[in-house]
Amino acid sequence: MRDSHILRVLKQILVLAGLLIRFGTVFGHRFSIERGRMNSALDFRQTRSLNSRFNEMISILFRFP
Repeated sequence: MRDSHILRVLKQILVLAGLLIRFGTVFGHRFSIERGRMNSALDFRQTRSLNSRFNEMISILFRFP
């Protein structure tokens, strides 16, 4: 019973962290573009791959009951 509760809390923390990371990258890109420093496409691709890796981690976690 306690283990499932701990897992649920960990999942919530991971989801919140993922949302924060995603919004942080979006607003970071907007901010840098507004300041006139266009980020290279490579940086954007790296953040997108990080997001997809994070989504894979979350989906693997949610497969467990």
